[in-house]
Amino acid sequence: MAVPSRGLPPIWRQRVRPGGAYIRDNFDHALSLLKYRNMSERALYCGTRGIGRIGLDFWNVPLGPKRSGNIYNRFPHSSCAQRSPYLCALSVSGPDGAMTTVRLENLREGVQDSEAMIFVAEVLAKHKKQLGPDLAAERRAVFVDRINYCRQRAPEAYGRIYVRSNHLGWQELNARLYAAAGKVAARLTETP
Repeated sequence: MAVPSRGLPPIWRQRVRPGGAYIRDNFDHALSLLKYRNMSERALYCGTRGIGRIGLDFWNVPLGPKRSGNIYNRFPHSSCAQRSPYLCALSVSGPDGAMTTVRLENLREGVQDSEAMIFVAEVLAKHKKQLGPDLAAERRAVFVDRINYCRQRAPEAYGRIYVRSNHLGWQELNARLYAAAGKVAARLTETP
């Protein structure tokens, strides 16, 4: 993962060489919602192409008269072997199709946060003079703080912690991010 003291990563232009590197966590229903919220941004800071092996709607289906399983790898001749999703369903089956869950909403909002951070980081790198020293320093502080927040809340190295308080501060950090994006956008649209 990126270390701010060694330089800020160019998250607006991820790796140019081909590859399939992505965040591969052991997702399940016991993970914290914070992990779903910051996994896409953490992927940026790790220099990967995003997150992977997550299904939206691979729900359980009947596979025969006495067996059931999820829709993924339902047919043996199309098996992906060990490459099945870590998490098969972020949504739940409703009467008229897929319904959202809190985990899915956290993931979606985290992607939006990532897009806002990409915008701020790119403008900071490409239009620093136009921002001015004060606004650029303020934007850089937001970037550094978000990287450090993700670094401090990386996946647990020693198993899952089911009750935790490491989520504290994300609302204030998001408020700073979106205020930064708003100020940057306003400065860029000003006429010289």
